[in-house]
Amino acid sequence: MREVLDTRFFVELFSSADSGVLERCRAKMGSLRRSGQGLLPTPVIAEVVHQACETLGAAAAERHRQALLHSGLRVLPLDAEAAAAAGLLKCGHRRTPFADCLVGAMALRAGARITTDDPHFAEFEGLKVTWI
Repeated sequence: MREVLDTRFFVELFSSADSGVLERCRAKMGSLRRSGQGLLPTPVIAEVVHQACETLGAAAAERHRQALLHSGLRVLPLDAEAAAAAGLLKCGHRRTPFADCLVGAMALRAGARITTDDPHFAEFEGLKVTWI
């Protein structure tokens, strides 16, 4: 099954102090690379780069960007249909961050489950959520 990786996954992959979590993230990446089923939504790229820039600086943000683009995951671009679907999700989930609505809509349109521990995604009807 296709699998969207959310920003929370990459936060753990790039900065977890828990060796068990880090090992599971690396195993998940390896599995998705081998299967070709991993999807990387463009809003996740934006969030990861922004968070790295805010906490670690521009040089680290660039390293994270490069790591994402060369991760072996298929980049899933935001198109007009996914953007409209995200707008409708946001209308029904007013307290959910808009970026989560974008990523959730993209996962739903791709027929993919999402790997995250962010509780907002469990609110989206029809979206399968998993964690490492």
